[in-house]
Formats: sequence, C-alpha cells, structure tokens
Amino acid sequence: MMHRVDDAAGDRPSGDGQTRSGPRRTARRTSSAGAANANAEKRTDLSLAPLAERGADGDFQPAKRLYIVLHNIDGAQLRSPEAQAVLGELASMPRVHLIASVDHVNAPLLWSKREAARFNWVWRKATTFAPYAVETSFAPQLLASRGEERHIRGAVNVLKSLTSNARDIFRVLAEYQLANPEEKGMGFHAFYTECRSQFLATSEVTLRSHLTEFVDHELTRTRKGSDGEDVVHAPFESDVLAQLLKEIQGV
Repeated sequence: MMHRVDDAAGDRPSGDGQTRSGPRRTARRTSSAGAANANAEKRTDLSLAPLAERGADGDFQPAKRLYIVLHNIDGAQLRSPEAQAVLGELASMPRVHLIASVDHVNAPLLWSKREAARFNWVWRKATTFAPYAVETSFAPQLLASRGEERHIRGAVNVLKSLTSNARDIFRVLAEYQLANPEEKGMGFHAFYTECRSQFLATSEVTLRSHLTEFVDHELTRTRKGSDGEDVVHAPFESDVLAQLLKEIQGV
C-alpha cells in the first residue's frame, strides 16, 4: 500500500532496491487541470468581451446599456411607417432596451411580422383605468357629444371647400365673436361694413348670398335683434371658433 502511495507520489523502487524517480502523475494531472482552467478563463473572457469594457484601473466593468421609456408608441405622431421603422431599428440594437405603452386595443396592427420581430416585444397587461386627463390636455376640447363633434368636422370640411373670399368673411365674424364674447353675434350692418372695408363684399346682396350658403351648411345663424336688425352669429363655443380659425389658416 505504501508503494502505491509512493508510486502515486512519484518515487518508485527499482529491481536493484534503489529508489528512482518516476513520472509524477499527480503533478501531470494538476498541470492539465491548470491548463483547462486557463482555457476556460480565456473562453469566459472572450464570451464576456462584448458585454464588458476595461475601466481606467484595468478591471473589466459591465458595458453600459440604454433604456428608453416611450409612452403611447401608437400615438398619432408615431404611427407613420417611417417613425416605426426608426424605432424598430433602435430597439434591435444591442444593449438598447425599449419600454413602451400602447393605448389602442389594435395597436399590434401597426407592425408587420418583420417589424414586430425587430421589436421582439414582451407583452405585459398594465391597465390603470385612469382617465386620459394629461394626454387630452394638449388637444383642443371641441364638443362633448358625438353629433356636435361631427358638426365641427363637417364645418371644417365645408370651410376648406369654400373660396378664400368666403372663408375670410367667416373669419371676420369668428374673430368678432372671439373679441366680444358677451355679444351673441354681430349686427348685419356692422358685419357688412367690416367686410366692405376689407374688400370682401362689394354689396349687401353679395354678403347675403354668402350668408345663405353659411346657413345651409350650419356655419352661421341669423336672428332678429332688439332693434329689429338682423344679427349674425356662428353657433360655436369660443374654443371651437379658435380651432376652426386655426384649421382654415393658410388654406
């Protein structure tokens, strides 16, 4: 038993009784294990090379990552194919992580299979049931009912289809109502005088023909004032009139 132990230690008796030094198996095994560990460390360093960078003191440090939080990725300003393509390229980059929220139930229809693969989404349902008070604070509040909202959209389309002269006549009335909210309209004589001064109507007949068209499209209404004069007014709230003027500006 002792010989086997010595043999394992590397000293082996010879046939003439002298002890000779043989190959040290244990040492050889240790050397092989050390080489294997060195190779493993080298492979580990190579595998971590893309994920780490050498710091100022020479130590490897974790690579920096970029986390982007994007609210409402399906918003109106980001629905274009160009915007989604840029976001997809950004999300597919290494060390870049995109966290986004969606509002519309059909938001996944924005992306084709190829675009969805670039994002590689992990979906999490996180409905808050909170009102869109902040999101809608930046949009003009037109009207509450859907019927009135359709009326607004129709008014915008009609104004855009009219001649520039007719739009300017409506602009005169809208600007007067915005400047004088306490007055429920503009007297016909004052209205005609202002339009004539801006070379928009050369006669009362011309102005009344425009007003007839406005009434037909529910852009204006006419009523009798206390003095019997016709009073023309646009049946919209002040914020709606301001939005209408903005819509037709530059048309």
